[in-house]
Amino acid sequence: MLLTVGIVFANGMPTSEESGGSGLVTINENTNISLVEETIRYDSESIINPIYSGLHYDYSLNTSYVSSTVKVTYKLKCGIEEEDTIMYFVSPSFEDFNVSVDGVSILDEVELARMPSSIRWIPEDVHLSYENKNTLYNQAAKIPLSFKASENKELTIEYITSSSWDGNSYLINDEYKFDYYLTPAKYWSGDTIVNLELNLQTGLTYESNINLKEVDKNRYTTTLDRIPDKEWVLNLSHSDNRYFKTNNAILQNMIFIIIFVLCYQSYRLIKKEPYRTRHQFIVYTICVVVWYFVNIDIIGYPFGPIFVWAGYLIIGVIIPIRLVISNHNRIRYGM
Repeated sequence: MLLTVGIVFANGMPTSEESGGSGLVTINENTNISLVEETIRYDSESIINPIYSGLHYDYSLNTSYVSSTVKVTYKLKCGIEEEDTIMYFVSPSFEDFNVSVDGVSILDEVELARMPSSIRWIPEDVHLSYENKNTLYNQAAKIPLSFKASENKELTIEYITSSSWDGNSYLINDEYKFDYYLTPAKYWSGDTIVNLELNLQTGLTYESNINLKEVDKNRYTTTLDRIPDKEWVLNLSHSDNRYFKTNNAILQNMIFIIIFVLCYQSYRLIKKEPYRTRHQFIVYTICVVVWYFVNIDIIGYPFGPIFVWAGYLIIGVIIPIRLVISNHNRIRYGM
């Protein structure tokens, strides 16, 4: 089962309840049902969100974010005794939410309820705010499952989800974080094969705390022979204005500055004038033009533009004047 908390997705666990339907609900650690294989697939795309100007939606002024369609498939097998269980799917909202067993929708059998307060599971290695910890026990979907002895079933859960957002000024592009809880599935019986798959729209990049291999263009997968001891964390972002694979604007700017300094200092390799001076000015001009197009504001509004234009003043006016004076003095005194 999946536990979803707004921006977070949680793999689930079987539960049991005392007779009469009003007893204490707890995690069933002795279930007869085994999770043979679990497949989690993310289909992520960039969504353009136009800004409403008061008369119409203006597509020239828009913001973009990343949305993911998630499909989770469970291959479940019952043991030698029949068993009934209930899975809980927790989320503040269910957007395009659907559940099916062996290809047949059972959405009509799903009941909206609150997550039982007796189930107090929070992943240890995922940092949640106090508010997010509370939402773990808000609205939930109870998914009933019944198994005959030795019966196999394929459970599929599909939905569209949003993400957490990191828009710090030191980032080249905003990052969108998706967490998938893998560890709760350990409450099922037996060993589990876990398949992870990520399909990205062109123009998106990713970072994953579990290594994925590219098997096709923009398609990344991996197979684990058991449920890991950590949760799956994905950070997605756009690839615009990124030249060294990093999404850290400070690091990228420093790399460019080091390259420019080395290129500029290459004039020292030329011994004769006026070739040395010409080379110096040509390389400097090229570096200034490139810097104009590639540098990233790492401070943010309102101070960022001030520092950026101050930088243009230094490299576009002050340094050229100093270079002219320096070369003039060098020629004048025969240096």
